[in-house]
Amino acid sequence: SALWPELDLTTVTVHGQPPTAKWLAPLTFRTHTWGIGEHVIVAEHGLLENRRTIVPHRRMQSASVQQGPLQRRLGLASLSVHTTDGPVDLQIYHLAEADARRLLQDQVERARLARRATDSVAEVAADEAAGQALEVEMPEGRTGFEPTEGEPLR
Repeated sequence: SALWPELDLTTVTVHGQPPTAKWLAPLTFRTHTWGIGEHVIVAEHGLLENRRTIVPHRRMQSASVQQGPLQRRLGLASLSVHTTDGPVDLQIYHLAEADARRLLQDQVERARLARRATDSVAEVAADEAAGQALEVEMPEGRTGFEPTEGEPLR
């Protein structure tokens, strides 16, 4: 994509909805797809107007699982992913309930790891740009290479 040249959506495996979702979305059942890539989560849906939403893992602020009474009866649930900087919310409709809950937990972990990696890269880049080395202040008499009595190695 010209807007996001490093993103290759062909590496994202596409998943559909379970067969029971046909009861809740008979016309759009086949258009509801989703996938997870190394750096993004993607959802696509729509019959006349197709909408694709792409959210980088590092931009996820929160996620939630919703389940209405009909979804509960059919064993389905929907996942929402909310972003930090804008009105972009990703919806994955009518997943199997266990899959939605597992996807929620996995996505929270992916977002945490992506933010940690981004923060580490940004800190190192800022230090390199400033021409400074990282310094750790050690307690008096410690070099940082040997543990004190009873202290575990890190």
